[in-house]
Amino acid sequence: MTKTAKTILWVVIIVIVIGAIWYGLTRKPAEEVIKIGVITPLSSDMVNWGESMKGGIEIAVDERNSIINGKPIQLIFEDNKACDSKETVTAMRKLIDIDKVKVTLVGCSGATMSAAPIAEENQVILLTPMASAGQISQAGDFVFRTSISDTAMGKFLGKYLIEKLNFKKIAVLYANNDYGVGFFNNLKPSFENSGGEILQAEEYIFGATDFRTNLTKIKAKSPEALVVISYGQEGGLIAKQIKELDIDVQIIGGDNFGTQEVVEAGGEAVEGAIFTTPALDETKPEVIELKEKFQNKYGKEPPVLISVADGYDAANLLLDAIEEKGYNPFGIKDYLYSIKDYPGISGVITIDENGDAVKPVSIQTIKNGQFVPYEE
Repeated sequence: MTKTAKTILWVVIIVIVIGAIWYGLTRKPAEEVIKIGVITPLSSDMVNWGESMKGGIEIAVDERNSIINGKPIQLIFEDNKACDSKETVTAMRKLIDIDKVKVTLVGCSGATMSAAPIAEENQVILLTPMASAGQISQAGDFVFRTSISDTAMGKFLGKYLIEKLNFKKIAVLYANNDYGVGFFNNLKPSFENSGGEILQAEEYIFGATDFRTNLTKIKAKSPEALVVISYGQEGGLIAKQIKELDIDVQIIGGDNFGTQEVVEAGGEAVEGAIFTTPALDETKPEVIELKEKFQNKYGKEPPVLISVADGYDAANLLLDAIEEKGYNPFGIKDYLYSIKDYPGISGVITIDENGDAVKPVSIQTIKNGQFVPYEE
């Protein structure tokens, strides 16, 4: 190789090296994305709950222009059908192993219980806006909720039936899922320890549409009130069949009774029904505004307003935690445990030592197809 050729070669090498150094110094690092995994029912007969939760989460992210601390927020949605445990486990593993998420929002009690061990093992935050099963209180140090637990709701209703409504002999019809069983198992001792008697307790298959066999047994006991612990439209169908069977009884619903699905399915049969609910005041400006935002974004009324509110509050708590502590599960965990008297749309929220939301409970009734405060 001639001297000139060697010189040219060295010049080329030097140019390449300088170019590589310049590229390494000037190119922007890959933009960090704040990934939030969401597992909720987006199909099946639970879709109204899942879509409502999804809407609340999306609205909260929209309000921050999908950016936090200068970094883009990416919501990754997974459908767990009717809150199916297998679907949830598959989705949770995908979110953690493939999408590399560090925080998740999960809908439903059974789904949350299935996902919780995976979240704990991988030290990933799991915050549920719509799971109430009592077992979730002990599900792990990385597991939280913004919804009220069955333990709190069942105990509250058990005492309220005696102390405020003066019903001492009741019957109970409840779904055989985590929500229904959990609620009943807390209602029963609270009611009986307050001096009440459960004349008949009937368990039905979640997703059923015919409750006449259960209701016939209940009718034979002549209870003063019937507590219906149901999901989705089932509460409305039960009320219609109570009327068809000419059962003279006051209907008392759990916190899933106060939904548009129940009103649409039950019609006049649900008029006058009383139900427990988180203290969501639909007359408050912020609640009205959230409802309007949902309508503007999706072109329809929120199917389950409380689920929209719970999803919105849960997302905002997570976003606040990330803004304060970074995209760090340990920092987020500490932040969530520190929450006290947070002014949520779904009610004032305090997170206790079990990761449970301590929130006020209210009693409402259905009047002219609307949910209004019950006046004792």
